[in-house]
Amino acid sequence: MEFVNARSVEAAQPEIRRAVDEIFNQGDDFITVALPRLAATATPGTEGLIAAAVRQYEEEKAVVDARLFQKIDLAMKGGDLKELMELLIQKTGVRFYVQDDLKNWKLTVFMKEQPARDLMRQVARLFNLEWRRRGREGKYTYQLVQTLKQRLEEEELRRRDENRMLLSLMDAVEPYLEHKDTSQEELIQLREEALQRMQAAGSKEEKNREWEKYLVYQRFTASRGEQAFFRLFSRLSPAQLLALKNGYEVVYRFKGDGSEDDIPRDIVEQWHREIGVNPSGILGGVGQKPLEALEIKAHFGLNRRMSNAVGLHILWESRVKGAIGWLGHAAMPVQMVTATPFPATSHPTPDGTPSPKLFPDPDVKLTLTPKSSNIPQRDSPNRPADTLDSADFLEDLHRKSRRSVIADYYTRVYPRSSLTFQDRPLSEILNDAARQLKSDWTRDSTFLRLRRFDQYNERQYDIPNHLLKQWRRSKLTTGHLSLDDLAEISALPDSIWKNELWDALRDKYSIDEEGGLARRGLKGLRLYAALTPEQRQLARSDSGLSLATITRDQMLYGLGLLADDSQKDNVWFYDNRMKEWIFNPYGSWREQSNEVGIAPDRLGQNRFYIRFREPGYFMWHDWVDDNPPPFPVGTDVRETTREKAETAVEAYLKGKGQDQQRIDSEKANIGGPELGVLSRLEIGRTVILEAMGLRDGRGMSFTPHP
Repeated sequence: MEFVNARSVEAAQPEIRRAVDEIFNQGDDFITVALPRLAATATPGTEGLIAAAVRQYEEEKAVVDARLFQKIDLAMKGGDLKELMELLIQKTGVRFYVQDDLKNWKLTVFMKEQPARDLMRQVARLFNLEWRRRGREGKYTYQLVQTLKQRLEEEELRRRDENRMLLSLMDAVEPYLEHKDTSQEELIQLREEALQRMQAAGSKEEKNREWEKYLVYQRFTASRGEQAFFRLFSRLSPAQLLALKNGYEVVYRFKGDGSEDDIPRDIVEQWHREIGVNPSGILGGVGQKPLEALEIKAHFGLNRRMSNAVGLHILWESRVKGAIGWLGHAAMPVQMVTATPFPATSHPTPDGTPSPKLFPDPDVKLTLTPKSSNIPQRDSPNRPADTLDSADFLEDLHRKSRRSVIADYYTRVYPRSSLTFQDRPLSEILNDAARQLKSDWTRDSTFLRLRRFDQYNERQYDIPNHLLKQWRRSKLTTGHLSLDDLAEISALPDSIWKNELWDALRDKYSIDEEGGLARRGLKGLRLYAALTPEQRQLARSDSGLSLATITRDQMLYGLGLLADDSQKDNVWFYDNRMKEWIFNPYGSWREQSNEVGIAPDRLGQNRFYIRFREPGYFMWHDWVDDNPPPFPVGTDVRETTREKAETAVEAYLKGKGQDQQRIDSEKANIGGPELGVLSRLEIGRTVILEAMGLRDGRGMSFTPHP
């Protein structure tokens, strides 16, 4: 057999494609029809089979579903593809589906009296997807899918942008590397010369060029430690730079042996003197110890949680090691360089062609004053919100221009003034708004289509709508997020922890607990997020949850999230030599505990507890005096006012025969009314206490009893 399956398709494709070209403008051209699969031998009858396949393809391609010509009105602000399918079903009576892994992709649509088929075409072009038709005439169903080829194209775009990101970063670092060995006297002279040239420059470009040079010299003369660190960065190999791009850290250590990953003594001294220590020695005596008594590390990493930019950061860490663990610790994160790998102006579309900017009526002038759907700021509740999202702007654009609009959507907010326009030509409005939204706009038939130029990356930095709606319901019904809501937030991937996203959560959904979540640990909540409902109930009880009931997957998912990235593989593993589980919730755990092992038959002796305090209540727990640190167990006092809580505490402790001194002391431990979580993880004789205040980043008053 010369032609079998895919081979015969390949051989027949030229004839099939020629037939397709002849009927190109017929049928539902936005529907993708798969080429027929053939199996035949190389005989005179083969030509007949190919001709039949072409006719079959023509018939499928020429199908026109009259139901899709129904004209519909649709307004959806920041919805997702699943919601869009439901709306189309309601308005047309046709069954629409979306591939499961695409249902959370978000978009905004405004259209009036437009055929449903036109919207289907725009959705496919917006996200580079395909519609597939199934069933028989009169009862066709439609599914929106992403093919393997389209997914690979998207991955290729992401890789291209990651490479561009690294090259842009290296371009930004280059001026610093050029002067990493320049003396302070020379740097001061170069700084003054650059300042003089900038002041005498005639063009804006020349002024900017000299100003950038001045900033390099000024940075090095202000801190010799930074110059030393650029010396260290210059030692990174191409393989290490690629590791940074792929999300790994590169760590140097002060060892004094001159090896490749050793930090030279002069660099250590410079940074240790400038920012690596507390001169008063408050941090456990770190600042009072000689370098040889410390463990000193320099962590290089890339910060990719910034929109349209990437930053090179360094974490400088000094620790004093003693017989029972770390006696002191000093750390200083430093953002060295920020680079913007994407252009500020219009970005080419994924197929490489620039989007047209010409309009048939470019001189039509509009005034756009979009109304914000965000919640007014709490300090000025009677004033309109100062921010809005892209859907607010597009709604006003649709209303004033009378054009259908479709765009991708992300949970982001923008200054209200940046998307307000007074008597401006429509084409200028679209150009300026597209720059603000980091998008590209296209006029396609009766639609205006806007798409963020790195939408394949930006989708990673968002939260599904069903979670946002659930959190919003919690806020509206109880005024705060539940413990399960907080667990879901804590379990989100690290890629979403961006300031832009949290600004939008605060302004659009009144979710302001993220301040505490982002700045404090997430250890207890992330372990809680890995549990089943029954396990969560036990963790909230006084007896706690036995770790013997936790599955290995929960260990790796929940407890694995407790470790820093470089130690995740060592979080919980079975040591064949010791025949034990080894637990490592922190990078330094194994060093502190001398590789504490937990045998499977002893897992039941280790427990996890979590306590949740709702805002608006004042709470107190009885304490147990044990070593390691205490934890609240037993009777809770939970009252709506502090006075009631104090009265209840006094009555409870008097019933236990406690003296007035103890009673007065315990009244000071009454916490509230802000939201709070306290978790405890017992491993052998070691206890991890985690406390979080989750209202505007304030601390909370859950404090272990001394």
